[in-house]
Amino acid sequence: MAGLCKQHFNKIAEILNNSRGFPIEIRETDKPIITNIDLLVKELSNYFKTQNPRFIESQFIRNCLK
Repeated sequence: MAGLCKQHFNKIAEILNNSRGFPIEIRETDKPIITNIDLLVKELSNYFKTQNPRFIESQFIRNCLK
């Protein structure tokens, strides 16, 4: 399986950017958990850095949070 590349990171950033301002509700049993898009962006960024040595964190965050 091929790793993530720039086109994947850009599409993920676009999706996250379009989702900003809306809380994400995740249900575990009957208890909803609300998470923050900004925190998700940072966590994804940390992961992507481990997957692709050419990943540019600042560019990804800027694209997500514009």
